[in-house]
Amino acid sequence: MKKLLLMLAFSAITMAMWAQSDVLTATLQHENTTSVFKGASALVQAHNAAVDGDVITLSDGTFTATNITKSVTIYGAGFERNEEAGTAITTINGNVYIGVADAILSDVKLEGLCFNNNVYAANINSSTTAQLKNFTMKKCRVSGDITFNSNIENVNILQCRTNYIQGTKTIIANGLYIANCYIEKRVQLFSTQSDVLLDHCIIAWYYNGYNINYDEISYSAFTWTNCMTLGGGSYSSPRSTGKNCVVKNCVSSSWSTDIGCTYENCYQAYPPSLFADASNASYTENRTFELIDPETYVGTDGTPVGPFGGLGWNKVPATPVVKSLDLEVNGTTLNVTYEAEVRE
Repeated sequence: MKKLLLMLAFSAITMAMWAQSDVLTATLQHENTTSVFKGASALVQAHNAAVDGDVITLSDGTFTATNITKSVTIYGAGFERNEEAGTAITTINGNVYIGVADAILSDVKLEGLCFNNNVYAANINSSTTAQLKNFTMKKCRVSGDITFNSNIENVNILQCRTNYIQGTKTIIANGLYIANCYIEKRVQLFSTQSDVLLDHCIIAWYYNGYNINYDEISYSAFTWTNCMTLGGGSYSSPRSTGKNCVVKNCVSSSWSTDIGCTYENCYQAYPPSLFADASNASYTENRTFELIDPETYVGTDGTPVGPFGGLGWNKVPATPVVKSLDLEVNGTTLNVTYEAEVRE
């Protein structure tokens, strides 16, 4: 843990040194060696130079996308700008493909990034054999969709905002955990053998009907806990994500009883009227999704249902904040004195 804190703090110092000239930087940390790459292609260069286990820390700004084929951690400055929280925006420009053809890629972590297109995980060059294991995406914004094109194991999507999270009817998701996310459309299309848990999420798809055959979009039997579903149509959540779902301590304006789902301790209410910080459930940058009456709508873990409970709706990435930085040159020696606060 101490090594990680020192590594992140050093990366933050390097970023702070370049910030004065507004240069895009990617800091690559390999054991005790640090390399800095500059410019829009810095992420591409850093990934090319990285080996499994390395950490790449990006400054704010817009970087050219790269295929992720190594077991690396990539930290950004955040997906929304907030001076009070100390976050900026690190944008990845273009589709991102994660995986290695005909192999299992494991231990990839992405945090504090804004993807301005789609993320294709367990996929590289349209391969359906690029399996993904022990993958975490945290505090990220995906303006397009998160799509899994091959089997996945132990995948966590936490405190993210995205459109669809989806697979196909043949994709087996063994341990897909989606928590405290704002999903603007829905989660769909995984094999019936999959193990998928949605917890403390808002699924915001609200559409009366959908121009696709019902059997083509309802493969998986998911477990929903402490979620809010805003769907109101015949193919809205949780119906869109599978028959025989288990739905516990969730809130919706109505529940369908004709699709074989099991409901336990669920609440029937119109979700937009539940929030203390707005009169609707629409996404805005300053929303916390705190409930007016949290003691009434209680989740399985004893916290309020929705993103405010559980892990909480926290968008601040783990990259450290440099509180003070003093550089002094003594001959050929650079002395650095700094104070950095590492965020959880």
